[in-house]
Amino acid sequence: MRKLILSLVMVAASHFAFASTGADKKGDPMVSGNVTDATTKKPLAEVTVTAVHTVSKKEHVITTDANGDFKIPQLPVGTYKFKFEKDNYKAAEKANVNVKQESTTKVNIEIVNYKDEDVEDRRKWLMKFDF
Repeated sequence: MRKLILSLVMVAASHFAFASTGADKKGDPMVSGNVTDATTKKPLAEVTVTAVHTVSKKEHVITTDANGDFKIPQLPVGTYKFKFEKDNYKAAEKANVNVKQESTTKVNIEIVNYKDEDVEDRRKWLMKFDF
């Protein structure tokens, strides 16, 4: 009978030990955000998002999903520079993003399609020379 009770206590104790480890993960820092086209305002899939820790220079690389969303869970606390890159788009950066313990940091950005940038540059040139 003692062995049975001891076994039940051990099982219960191990259950609580594993349950608390999952709770600790809840407080880990996370970065999430959305990438959209600057002209159309539509979400962009397959954008490469690189988070570079400003002190250690360690990189975390992911890509956006079909809705332009990304998440980087359990990112170490610190200050980061984020780079956003996609074919046919001008690369963009967000510097001095502060990632804090037990919080989610939002990083949303719009990036410019090269085609749209060329059109804007042409428009400015024409306006400069009164065309």
